[in-house]
Amino acid sequence: RLMQLEDQLEPLPHNSAESLSWLRDPTLPGPKIRPLAPLLQLWGHVFAGGPRLPRLKTLMPRTAGLCFKHVLLPPRACAGSLLTRSWRDGGHRYEPKAVGFTGLILEKFGLARRDISKVARDAPLRVTVEVRDARTAHNGRWFDGGSISRLSIELAKRLHAEVRTEDFGGLPMRDQLARAAETDILMGIHGSALVHLMFLPLGSGIIELTRSPTPMKGSAPENTFVSMAKWMGMQYSYVLFKVVPPNRFVTFSQSAVVAAAMDMAKDIRSRHS
Repeated sequence: RLMQLEDQLEPLPHNSAESLSWLRDPTLPGPKIRPLAPLLQLWGHVFAGGPRLPRLKTLMPRTAGLCFKHVLLPPRACAGSLLTRSWRDGGHRYEPKAVGFTGLILEKFGLARRDISKVARDAPLRVTVEVRDARTAHNGRWFDGGSISRLSIELAKRLHAEVRTEDFGGLPMRDQLARAAETDILMGIHGSALVHLMFLPLGSGIIELTRSPTPMKGSAPENTFVSMAKWMGMQYSYVLFKVVPPNRFVTFSQSAVVAAAMDMAKDIRSRHS
């Protein structure tokens, strides 16, 4: 999805547009950005190995132009676009530039990364369980409502936490980022919604439900979120899941999720003021 930010945002600096020479229209003066359709074509080729998007004829005619002050092109993480498919053992993987860049995205939406060191020690933690249903689970996997209800009650009790179940797929983008910025521990099935971990506070945690143990040596889609968590200076844990046919419900060990969350909560609270 392409997201145009509000008009009141300041335009890109001249040198930023100049540095993106492949987006610049040489026939026009100044750092003008080419229309939307070429960007879509570029996105498809770079991030998906070939054309994946239509020209959107209903949006703009071939002869028209559409310019943006700011635009986000969400890459396909599973295609390795974020360099997170590959895993290397050892070494310090924290990437301050990644933190700074995602902080700029928050700022453009009028948000800020929360500093958990300024949170009162006795304040309840904020846990977000990212859910999917048959409407938004494009990979055909979703939670049984009863199991999530039981898990939420257990997490709230054991962690002294406010637990919210949220389907980011049904929210506007700014609301999605705001929910992530408020979250101490994010849990969800391996998939696109977990990319929101990049907007969590530093030191927070992510619990990924996945089919295979992570990380895997070498290159694999399963490495995407554990790598990203390490980049962002966040805690990471995984819990294996199974898919139960014919309803495609995901089953997992709730006790394993609670145990992982309790370990993360202990570390997060140690950072509170």
